[in-house]
Amino acid sequence: MGVEKTTNRARDCMYWPMMFKEIKDKVDSCSVCLCNSKSIQKETLVNRDLPTKPWEIVALDIFQLEKKRIPADS
Repeated sequence: MGVEKTTNRARDCMYWPMMFKEIKDKVDSCSVCLCNSKSIQKETLVNRDLPTKPWEIVALDIFQLEKKRIPADS
């Protein structure tokens, strides 16, 4: 969950002195947290030119639904 979400969740039900620092130290040294945090990387923003007329630029996402790839392979 990361430091911020873990701290917010802990604050909902308890408090202790140095809580934020202890949670941060624990999350920063957690091997499972470190392993999973690297897999969530932000996508690079790609700037595109604005279209000058409707439907000039069309985009399509590729995804899988019920073991079928959408759009289907040609």
